[in-house]
Amino acid sequence: GVPEDFAKARELYARACAKRNGNACNNLGVLVESGKGGAADEVKAIDAYRQGCDADTGTACMNLARKTTDKAKQLVLYDKGCTLGEKSACAAATS
Repeated sequence: GVPEDFAKARELYARACAKRNGNACNNLGVLVESGKGGAADEVKAIDAYRQGCDADTGTACMNLARKTTDKAKQLVLYDKGCTLGEKSACAAATS
């Protein structure tokens, strides 16, 4: 198979995220949060999740909610993620 190149993946996801591809923003956030393909950066990960959620990607809204300490904002994000079809956000919104 092809070897994993997380640095290249970050680059490509960043390019697609800049074009408002919500899934790419979410995937970029996951890589940046975990430190795959470069340094881990909580602030940049949150920014990528926010961009993904703003582009109507439910998983990104769920990940952004997970990083938010404000319970009211969390609930809004879980609700948006649920509305966008992210089942785990639906479960989190009702717990």
